[in-house]
Amino acid sequence: MSITLRIALFIVGLLMLISTTTMVKKNEIPIRYSLWWFLSSIVLVVVSLFPTFISMITSFVGFQVSSNLVIGIFITFLIIITQMLTKVVSEQSKKITSLIQEISMLKKEKDDEK
Repeated sequence: MSITLRIALFIVGLLMLISTTTMVKKNEIPIRYSLWWFLSSIVLVVVSLFPTFISMITSFVGFQVSSNLVIGIFITFLIIITQMLTKVVSEQSKKITSLIQEISMLKKEKDDEK
């Protein structure tokens, strides 16, 4: 793995770690949703610091180039995060529908009382 790629991975990993920590501290995202971001940023930092580790995994899995494995890992992380967020959006959509129905029923009751 080239030194330029290692430096880039390290910087991106640190930026992800700092931004995720900042968002959690400001209560912008819950901790349970930040765990995948923490995990992916830690993987970036570890990969940048220990390139022999990623080289061993690359040869074991059968990739030709280490950077392809890194890209594959992060595509997998992004798919998992997207699936998790899709689940959250679906649950919130159901809750919104339920709340709209409850509000409509309460408004109807209030109008009937008048």
